[in-house]
Amino acid sequence: MKERKKGGIIQVSSIHGHLAMPTFIEYCSTKAFQLNFSESLHSELKPFGIDTLVVAPGATISERIDEGMTAEFVVKSTLGALGKKASIVPGFRNWFWMFCWRHFATRNRMIKLCARMISSSPMEGDGSFLNSRKSDV
Repeated sequence: MKERKKGGIIQVSSIHGHLAMPTFIEYCSTKAFQLNFSESLHSELKPFGIDTLVVAPGATISERIDEGMTAEFVVKSTLGALGKKASIVPGFRNWFWMFCWRHFATRNRMIKLCARMISSSPMEGDGSFLNSRKSDV
């Protein structure tokens, strides 16, 4: 790509990369790294004609997930943004909530709200960092 001075790289992150959520520590952390890595890569590769984009979709309908955006919508949004932006959050509702979380809520408030959401979830405790490592604590 560098020799041709043309190319594109798309990475798929998650809206969870914008959040700090108890019981999703590893997932949110790796998606946050991917988001930051990809946005930085965008700036470094742009002078070489290489477009990079990281997409952070919310729930997307699949074999495991029954509700959310269609994969076709995510793909269309992603390809439409390649070469124009460093990152996107497809879907107005997802974009709006991520915008509000990042710009109107303090980090501490966001962590407390996410913790409250998780604690009221029927899956409370499943997959938490400490629960998965009880023998290590």
